[in-house]
Amino acid sequence: MNSYTFDVKLFATIHVNANSQKEARELVEQYVDGASCNAGAWPSGDPILFEAYTDGHPEFIDES
Repeated sequence: MNSYTFDVKLFATIHVNANSQKEARELVEQYVDGASCNAGAWPSGDPILFEAYTDGHPEFIDES
């Protein structure tokens, strides 16, 4: 069986608990850029695994 590689653009919303927006942004940049992700499973049951990288600075949406 052949293996094919695709560059796929994904969008994510990430909720972070932190003492400030600056700290939250730094945590996202530190831990999400280059993160190993699991997106469930293919029909065969094999895991859908990929690396995630940020593109610039995270866009702030909301504070709660």
